[in-house]
Amino acid sequence: MLRSGGSIIKVSRICKDRELRQLGVRLAIDDFGTGYSSVSYLRRFPFNRIKIDKSFIDEVATQNESLEIARTIVTLAGGLGMSTNAEGVESAVQVETLRELGCDQFQGYVFSPPRPAADIAELLARKLERPNIGARVAENTEEVSANAA
Repeated sequence: MLRSGGSIIKVSRICKDRELRQLGVRLAIDDFGTGYSSVSYLRRFPFNRIKIDKSFIDEVATQNESLEIARTIVTLAGGLGMSTNAEGVESAVQVETLRELGCDQFQGYVFSPPRPAADIAELLARKLERPNIGARVAENTEEVSANAA
């Protein structure tokens, strides 16, 4: 079973046979370490990416337990040939800490709040104009801090 939009769906034998990868389909296990995202799924399904749950990211830069859990997930993913995505990244310190751990991708308010699908073309165009992610992180972190005050 895989989680899709809050509901559980059964995955047919096609997943077990790795035929999805042959078709070019890429799968990510969401909210890893919580709820229905069991470690056993990493053997049973052809995942390409592990999405590290926000609950582990929130204190990754300030709490050793969260740091070690994130480190373990990144190491596990790498050992299995998968990439990692950190969910709910809200500060430049979190980005730096996760980069040091070897996390591949990040998502969260430090980069942008959720946007409507119609905004995607504009966001991609801006990214092409300003590819320096470090500047965007610093810029957005200041905005997040100012809005929190």
